[in-house]
Amino acid sequence: MNQPNLFQKYCIDACAILDFWEIQNKTRPYHVKVKSFRVIWDYISKEIEEGSIILPKIVADEVKLVTDNPELKEWLKKHEKRFCDHDDSTEELQKIVSKYNIYTKIKGSLADAVLIAIAKTRGLTVITQEIYVKNQSMVSPKIPNVCEEFSVKWMNLPEFFEAEGL
Repeated sequence: MNQPNLFQKYCIDACAILDFWEIQNKTRPYHVKVKSFRVIWDYISKEIEEGSIILPKIVADEVKLVTDNPELKEWLKKHEKRFCDHDDSTEELQKIVSKYNIYTKIKGSLADAVLIAIAKTRGLTVITQEIYVKNQSMVSPKIPNVCEEFSVKWMNLPEFFEAEGL
């Protein structure tokens, strides 16, 4: 199990990773493409390796399920020892799924709750490409909305780029 440390700053969502590797025109207003932003992807990769960006194992597993990109699959395999469990976040996870029990009913959605729970427990900022919505849905909750409800900081990739001076 990876232990929290003083250098951890962020917890990254599957959609933020996939935005570099997969074209998601239906759900994203833009796409950053790894071939155009290789320096930034390399920075994110280094920060995951060094532990300042946390990639929850359940989120990495979600990425593995949806990607066909061989380079991303190889990257996931190479870095799997750095992925963190959520053992230290079960109390926060329970609070989130109690409010949004949909997270326990839809395949893959539990990863969102775990992501937020880890960030809450460790005082991290979530990096996500999901968009805040004015009227939150109990059937399809958005990460930014749930983060705000549970007092967890969040940002999208461009805000992360700016925060890190990239």
